[in-house]
Amino acid sequence: MGWLTTDSKTGAVAGLLISVAAWGSSFPVIKVAVGEMDSLLFIDMRFVLSALIVILYLLATRRPIRRLVSGKTPWILGITNGLGFVMEAFGLNFTTATNASLLVNVNVVFMATFSALNLGEKVKPKAKAGIAIGLLGVFIITTAGDVSMILDG
Repeated sequence: MGWLTTDSKTGAVAGLLISVAAWGSSFPVIKVAVGEMDSLLFIDMRFVLSALIVILYLLATRRPIRRLVSGKTPWILGITNGLGFVMEAFGLNFTTATNASLLVNVNVVFMATFSALNLGEKVKPKAKAGIAIGLLGVFIITTAGDVSMILDG
């Protein structure tokens, strides 16, 4: 598998395609799973399996595990990321896999906005248009374009 290396263009494209397939299939898989079992149980099983795979990899490659669990930052990131997965699985009980994928991945819109507000990063006019279109898309997905859902709330 010499072609699947980070220093070859073919390997990079193959890696990206594998990543896209994995991420793209996750929402339908989670949707099916939460229809068959408790959302929290599914998330627990997913994280335990992932942790075991990472630990086995680290042991096999003789990399230090201690660095992953020392300090507050990895724990804060792990907890907040875990909460995001819990909310995603819970939300999939109420919407389609397509809608969930679009809503979760609108984080790009919020990242650009928060980076501008909190870090003072400049937002170019095309990015501003993209943010507006993204927010309009979120509105349409969550309300089916029905303004009264917001006004009556």
